[in-house]
Amino acid sequence: MNPMKVLNVTTHLGGGLGTMIGSYISQSKLEHSVLELEKSINPCTDKLNLNIITLKNKRNINAIAMNHDILLVHYYCHPLIASALLEINRFEGNRVVVWCHNNGKNCLHPLPTNLDKMSDLVILSGCKDDRFSQCELVRPSPLMEQLEDTASNLSSINRYGAPSFRYIGSLHESKINKCAFNWFSYLSDKGEFDIATLDLEHRFSKFKVLIGVTNRKALYSHFFCLVYPLKDNHYGCGELVLQELLMLGYPVIIRRNNVETEIVDELTGVYFADSMNELKSVHSEIVTNWDSIISNWWIRSAHNSKVIDSRAPYKRLDTLLEQVYGTISLRQRLTSKPNPLDIIKFAYNQTSDDGLKQILSIWNQSGRGTIPTKGSPSQFLKYFPDLQQLLC
Repeated sequence: MNPMKVLNVTTHLGGGLGTMIGSYISQSKLEHSVLELEKSINPCTDKLNLNIITLKNKRNINAIAMNHDILLVHYYCHPLIASALLEINRFEGNRVVVWCHNNGKNCLHPLPTNLDKMSDLVILSGCKDDRFSQCELVRPSPLMEQLEDTASNLSSINRYGAPSFRYIGSLHESKINKCAFNWFSYLSDKGEFDIATLDLEHRFSKFKVLIGVTNRKALYSHFFCLVYPLKDNHYGCGELVLQELLMLGYPVIIRRNNVETEIVDELTGVYFADSMNELKSVHSEIVTNWDSIISNWWIRSAHNSKVIDSRAPYKRLDTLLEQVYGTISLRQRLTSKPNPLDIIKFAYNQTSDDGLKQILSIWNQSGRGTIPTKGSPSQFLKYFPDLQQLLC
């Protein structure tokens, strides 16, 4: 019997999304292909032997889908993935599973209420959502095998020296907490601190910022403590960098948000801070005990890797896909081809023109509506110029 064929539908394979998809496929027992809706500029799957298809014509998506049993749509608020999901919803024969990689807590980046009607199963990456009664929670995790080169490189580095602190990730206000600037200022004044990000535009230029580096050996090139002050309703849920660093033995400072707290359950080397006073206390503790932290580095790494590996989220994901394949599909199908207005209403979880206008007004008030970032009106306009009159 041939293995079940899964088509992973994604916008691209760059950044955290590509890392997560590659990590899952490398552990899955199913047969996978990846459909990129646009060519990745900076793919994060260099070491994986993936069957990657780049969509060159939107009309080809049906023909590609026909060769697969399950369409696993990696959903977040993006014009291409919203458009693809609506188009896929018109097909017959395939089972459709939607794996959501944003939590929908921010009204500017919602999860559409009817996702469960359009699919055979909704899977969430981090936060339960009561709107989806049959949803499952599967949080992505990294592979220690993919980090072995980094671990080997780190083990050869001189351990001695003053403690160092680093933030890795987006500096966008949809993710990072407003306390971050004060935290970073305090750490910079106290000693060595820097930032690694892909964001070209940000308000943190007073700090030492490393931009555009995705290679793990370069990112994790020395012994430091991760500082990770995220908003409690931040955009994503998987937080792979947090798990990767804990698996490599790095200590981390996080806020007591639900997702991060669940991720670090039973892990060691974790410090919590929800205020400046707590940050100061934790910083003092880490600096005082830095020699001990260094000495126990690989003990922490081994423990945390074992705990994270034992969670086996991708084995569970395979089981869920097999269960979906073995049941009758009851998803509702669209009868007409969606137009650009349908797509943006769906992505913003609106059913009326007035509701859409309200969301667009909130975007404009935020000052980010004209920036082509995740899920912004400007990003939709980039792909659907027919929306020019509505969005400008």
